[in-house]
Amino acid sequence: MAPIPVEEKQRSDDPEVIKKRKDAWLMTRQIGFASFIIPSTIIAIMLYQADPKVREDMTAVSLEYDGSVAMTILYFVVWINIEVFLNVFKYYLCK
Repeated sequence: MAPIPVEEKQRSDDPEVIKKRKDAWLMTRQIGFASFIIPSTIIAIMLYQADPKVREDMTAVSLEYDGSVAMTILYFVVWINIEVFLNVFKYYLCK
């Protein structure tokens, strides 16, 4: 993509530029949401249609059990807590 010549650049306070940026941001958010919700829905449907034994084994998982699902749950719990801490810290630094 060729660079835009200086005389053709639009000012960042131009309402058209602001609208384009907002539309691009919304599209990015929608794609990000779809990239999370589509695989999650597929996994939920597959678990719903699985054998009862598989569903029983999945619901019997606890954090005391050293299984891969339990460790995955523990990983996401730790990850969420770290993300919350880092975002609060980042907010504090920016303010």
